[in-house]
Amino acid sequence: ATIPGVQVAGLPTAHLSNIEAPRSFSAALFDFMRQPEGNLLEEGFKKRREVLGDVHVDRAVANTTDFNREFQEMLTRVAWGTIWMRPHFDQRVRRLMALTTLATRAAWDEFRMHLRTGFAHELEPCDVKELLLQLSIYAGVPAANTGFHIAMEELQRPAENGDH
Repeated sequence: ATIPGVQVAGLPTAHLSNIEAPRSFSAALFDFMRQPEGNLLEEGFKKRREVLGDVHVDRAVANTTDFNREFQEMLTRVAWGTIWMRPHFDQRVRRLMALTTLATRAAWDEFRMHLRTGFAHELEPCDVKELLLQLSIYAGVPAANTGFHIAMEELQRPAENGDH
């Protein structure tokens, strides 16, 4: 009680919590070490650039107006400065999860953007093929069919700035 900033985390372990429950331990440690909210916008922009690339982020910044500024800042703070920074999933898994969710919701413009940047970084065609096969069973053949069409277009697209 006398140590400033102390936090107690109850984990389902007996002795060595970092070994017995490594993901729970890492999540608790992350929560404790999370940066104050004042840095979330700056950190969010760094992560957003890392995941989506400078071209996309620069275009989003250039298209920011007084009308959508608060939305862009909220998106950057929450999605990129908080959710994409959590340690539980690596960036490849997060990309696959985002692609699956976007395809399920038929958000094809966002799907294409995340697919393009995924191919430019750590995703391989076999990753996307497996994702779309899984999607066909759980979200439907039409969604997977559209996803396959978009993926094939992106794979045939000439590389821009070292994208592929």
